[in-house]
Amino acid sequence: MEWAADVAGRYGARVTLLFAPELHSLRDAPLGEAIRGELLEARHAANDEMLARMARICEAAGIPVETRQVEGSPAAVIAGEAEAGGYDLIVMGSLGLGLGEQEQQLIGSVTERVLRRVACPVLVVK
Repeated sequence: MEWAADVAGRYGARVTLLFAPELHSLRDAPLGEAIRGELLEARHAANDEMLARMARICEAAGIPVETRQVEGSPAAVIAGEAEAGGYDLIVMGSLGLGLGEQEQQLIGSVTERVLRRVACPVLVVK
């Protein structure tokens, strides 16, 4: 987040924080509806808190910020948002959680899929 805030500050840009959780496994888990609903609500609240913490970094630097949480396939959500929103730059981290140990040294699988789908530049921060 610090990298995105730094770049935005240098160029007088605004920041859109987008979190795209993939919750299909939770939706498909063999749980009662009440328990599933409580877990989804708790997950959504935790994600909102994470977004709020990141937004405070931008706000402290005087950078306009908007937050959104859109459920879906992360790469597809990010690419769709980039296309619809006409963004100049995407800044994203690369954890490599979906890859083997050797591939993690290069780039994460979501990041790699985003790079293949978007037309705008992507800044990858390890």
